[in-house]
Amino acid sequence: MSKAFRPDSDLTRELLAIFAGEARDELDAISTALGALEADADGAISAGRVEEMMRAAHSLKGGARAVELEPVDRIAHALETLLTGAAERRDFGGETADLSYRAIDAIDAIVAAASGGPAADVNVAALCEELAAEQDDDGDEPDQKPVADEPKPADPEPAEQATGASGRPAASQDATVRVSVAKLDSLIGAVRELESARVGIEHAAEQLTAVAEAADLEAREYDARAGAIRDATEQPLARLQRATRELSEDISRARTVPLSLAFDPLARVVRDLARDLGREVQLEISGGSIDVDRAVLEVIRPALVHLIRNAVDHGIEAPATRAAAGKPEQGKITVSARARGSQLTIEMADDGSGIDGERVKSRARELGLLDERAAASIEYEELIRFVLKPAFSTRETVSEISGRGVGLDAVFEGLAAFQGSVDISSSLGVGTTITLRSPLAIAAIDCLVAELGDDPIGIVLSDAVRIVSLEGQPDDATAIELDGRRVPLVSPDVTAELAPAGHERARFAIALEQDARLVALPVNEIRSVLRLGTMPLPKPLPATDLIRSAAILPGGEVLRMVDARAMIATLPPAARVLIAEDSATQRERARRALTRAGYIVEVAEDGRTALEALTDSEFDALLSDYEMPEMNGLELIAAVRGSEQLAGLSIVLWSASDDASLAFQASDAGADAFLEKGDDAEPAMLESLQRLLSERQARESHRGAQ
Repeated sequence: MSKAFRPDSDLTRELLAIFAGEARDELDAISTALGALEADADGAISAGRVEEMMRAAHSLKGGARAVELEPVDRIAHALETLLTGAAERRDFGGETADLSYRAIDAIDAIVAAASGGPAADVNVAALCEELAAEQDDDGDEPDQKPVADEPKPADPEPAEQATGASGRPAASQDATVRVSVAKLDSLIGAVRELESARVGIEHAAEQLTAVAEAADLEAREYDARAGAIRDATEQPLARLQRATRELSEDISRARTVPLSLAFDPLARVVRDLARDLGREVQLEISGGSIDVDRAVLEVIRPALVHLIRNAVDHGIEAPATRAAAGKPEQGKITVSARARGSQLTIEMADDGSGIDGERVKSRARELGLLDERAAASIEYEELIRFVLKPAFSTRETVSEISGRGVGLDAVFEGLAAFQGSVDISSSLGVGTTITLRSPLAIAAIDCLVAELGDDPIGIVLSDAVRIVSLEGQPDDATAIELDGRRVPLVSPDVTAELAPAGHERARFAIALEQDARLVALPVNEIRSVLRLGTMPLPKPLPATDLIRSAAILPGGEVLRMVDARAMIATLPPAARVLIAEDSATQRERARRALTRAGYIVEVAEDGRTALEALTDSEFDALLSDYEMPEMNGLELIAAVRGSEQLAGLSIVLWSASDDASLAFQASDAGADAFLEKGDDAEPAMLESLQRLLSERQARESHRGAQ
């Protein structure tokens, strides 16, 4: 077994910390190159992956000798010898790849143990013998003596150490130095304090100038005094603003690393897991050159590993199962990243079995997350988000791979702390796509600062659509009007969570938008817009679904940042309305009016198509024309009322006909309301649907209470 190694001096500890960071990068490089060589040896060889792998192994050996970490030195040397022979044979599959990965894992464990982690359970001598034996089996004669007997040089070879990853002399590249993340975090904290001081000085200067102006106006000496104050403060403030901005940008750049550091380990995860489970999986990755903040990377990296493991274990089917379903035997997982502005989006998609909504629903009911009434009406898109809940798993048994329900909730929590998000879309039998969104860097953002209760709250400015006065609104108002669109106000429960000590009657509402849905947050006052650095919510403040991050205001107050996406998630699902209308003009006018009112709208061009849509999907209401091809409105209503599946659907019939008896025919067929088309039909349509859906909700609530 490897010897326990602990640094015995401050210098050795510092050197070991530097080597641990280097070792992680070199091991990732070898693992990624091995994956490429296994998949396509000729292509990877021509792309220089062999040279990259060999340099990484040699650098590991030299670095281990510099910190006197002999077990790593021996394994890295044996690995380098094995890879050299494999390169000559152009063979990187089978036992060579397996042994190489074992060597990588062993080095990783030994370095982690030396850095203070758990003891490494590695038989160094046995592993080195296996590496040497594999080289002997595949070659005529070993180039060197067994590695265990090789004397250790006093110093690493300088020739290889003097070249960088590109093969050019290191001096020709930008000089770099490793800085601990803790030190960078400390600098960022200092920048936040500096930024807070700058805003405070600006505020004080404004107040001082205002006082001077008032005093000087009385003394009729405005130009002499107020002008002198402005001259004394403007230039120092301008220098402070410039220095703060440049320092913040420089530190943000210093913290950035390529996203490939999170992507590179994925190929190894897929390879090992697919072999263990008997799956065939192709992995495609793009966007690894994007630079992200290291703090973001530390959240993204374990998230992707967990999602990849879920995709292979839960998603991708066995080859025989896929073939029986008419799919290629080899499953496919794609991981793609793109940057737009200051935002990072990563999509991970698989062509596997998709998420079984019924199993999720059953598990949610077992855990008490859904009652019977909610389970009957919940939409699939909302249902599958239960997999983000803590301790949620549809697996009946726990394995080493999955089943404990730990992971996806941690992914969500980690991203939410940086104002990020996780979205899931899935189709049974087709596959699943998970989208991660986060800022590229943990930098200052524009925040709208408001008051609700005793403490300030913040909104990311890009999430805010409009600030609306609530003057004249009734106390029990549940919505506001915004550009002709009904925007629901958040419930009293939500405002109580944001202001547990209570609050005065709100004077304004901030309209927030996410994914085309709007919600209005009532507030007492609007303070200002400030550019602030956000951070995970500091202790002892408890994180909630609505608040997961914070910022520090110039006066030292903690600004709790509201998660707009979580706030919109508190709204009940929007009602779904189907429009059956053969006139394209009328259909589009109705669709726009209903969409503005907050409904989810689908359209059908005739009665028969509408009936098929109603049978295939769940809707809350039907707006139907009378005269349509294939099946007219009365026939459609009769078919709906004759279906047990569609019982309870609210139906409005409208027509341009001047037949006075049509309203009675509509009622006899089962329509809940009848409207005449015309210039004033849209308000009547909206009023009728709102009334019918409210009555339906009241009936369901009454039944649920019985």
